[in-house]
Amino acid sequence: MDAEKEVSNRTDGLQGVELMHEDKHEICKRLFYTLTATRNCYDLISLTYKDNEEMVYAEFKGGYVRKINVAMDSGIALIRDVMKNLGV
Repeated sequence: MDAEKEVSNRTDGLQGVELMHEDKHEICKRLFYTLTATRNCYDLISLTYKDNEEMVYAEFKGGYVRKINVAMDSGIALIRDVMKNLGV
């Protein structure tokens, strides 16, 4: 009974709320700062989302660029795809 009450309390405030638009440029910007704080991605110099291609470009020191397909991704799926492709 308590579990049911807890679930209903979590959804009460969501009635009629529109889904938030996810800004993939902002997600990449914040993910970049997070990743560069780690040992794994110390050499990452940019993480750029391109709307027209639905791709993220990860640029590293030395000029290497990794192109990551994020077509049809939600914000969290974009994060997962980037991290998976960077080996994090």
